[in-house]
Amino acid sequence: MLLAEGQTHVQQRKALTPAFSIQSIRSLMPIFWTKCLHMADLWEQEMRKEGVTSTRFEVLDWLNRATLDIIGRAGLGTDIDSLDDPETPLRDAYRKCFSFDLEARIINGLAAFTSLVRYLPAKANRDMMNARKAIVSRASVIIKEKETQAVATKEVKHKDIIGLVIRHNMKASIEDSLTVEVMRDQVMTFLGAGFVGFAVL
Repeated sequence: MLLAEGQTHVQQRKALTPAFSIQSIRSLMPIFWTKCLHMADLWEQEMRKEGVTSTRFEVLDWLNRATLDIIGRAGLGTDIDSLDDPETPLRDAYRKCFSFDLEARIINGLAAFTSLVRYLPAKANRDMMNARKAIVSRASVIIKEKETQAVATKEVKHKDIIGLVIRHNMKASIEDSLTVEVMRDQVMTFLGAGFVGFAVL
């Protein structure tokens, strides 16, 4: 939706706006608290393992993982579990997408001038391609599961963002409904926001 224009933007905004109402956001507050408290519990477990009552943590890394988990549950109704498993495939995929090593910076910088640079046999390009495949695959599975559930029960019980979009689609006309591709792009955007929230700091 950030890059959409004209009628496309209007269509996507109409579908997504209910998910960002005050009421919807308030209903998601327990998820925020649950993930934050789980992070605090994991910190306490780490200290118990070390036999100390105080220690230092790489807080930005932990907040990045917590934010991704919150977006996964609140936005998509799925558990990513990067707090418990920092090497979970989805987090690793986004980490590769937003890599800031020298090669990645050069490739991404050149890509701003020509897309041909993406055809170079560079590790940064291979990582980007593999990461995109993993993210698209997970996003597609999430949407398929929710649509299947909605068709089977003829309702959408979950209050996550994508669940509300699918509910909108069930009631909307063909012109106002979002395609699977657009919903998949929204999923990828939400997950990217969850990762970038603290990853770039």
